[in-house]
Amino acid sequence: MNQQDFYKKWENFWYYYKWYVIGGLFLLCAIGIAIGSCAAKEKVDFYALCAGERMPTAIQSQQLEEWLSEKVSDANDAEEDRKRASLITVETTDQWNGTGSSAMLVQVNSGKMVLYILSESTYKILHENEVLQDLSFAGESPYLEKDRYLLSASGALDQLDSFEGNAEEYYLCLRKVEGTSFEKSASKKMQEEMAKDLIKRLIAEEK
Repeated sequence: MNQQDFYKKWENFWYYYKWYVIGGLFLLCAIGIAIGSCAAKEKVDFYALCAGERMPTAIQSQQLEEWLSEKVSDANDAEEDRKRASLITVETTDQWNGTGSSAMLVQVNSGKMVLYILSESTYKILHENEVLQDLSFAGESPYLEKDRYLLSASGALDQLDSFEGNAEEYYLCLRKVEGTSFEKSASKKMQEEMAKDLIKRLIAEEK
């Protein structure tokens, strides 16, 4: 086949199939970008729920995630093995009594989180419904009150400049796993152990 015949065949092919070729190349590029994004995406091993009357700002949420990521680690505590945390935020009033958004109720009943960062009123809702577990396992601390750790009062958030002058008090609490439908969930048990270690670490770091 001479060069002229080749060009004619190519022109004929391109005329009838160019959109298939362009579409195929576009699809390959999209798949490549998706695979690259998935490979580069940092793995999330730990989840926490932040629920209050007002949503934390975007900067506060980011700083809380970074703070949680620094505090949660595996047993050998190697820097390269630090866990990546993700914070789920919901703004709520009293879903248990049928008012406000149902977002918190959904997260409490079926979400991945065991560790909760709660405002005063949100804490009261979950406390009264006996959703939270006792934290006496964590040791002794002036900021530990039965089923809540006084996160704001402890000064643990003072290093986060976005919380400077923040009027709302936050508490750390753990959702009950033992004796609930989550008891047989391996992922919930793992989240529980990591959350317990985090609270123990905060108490150990108290000045």
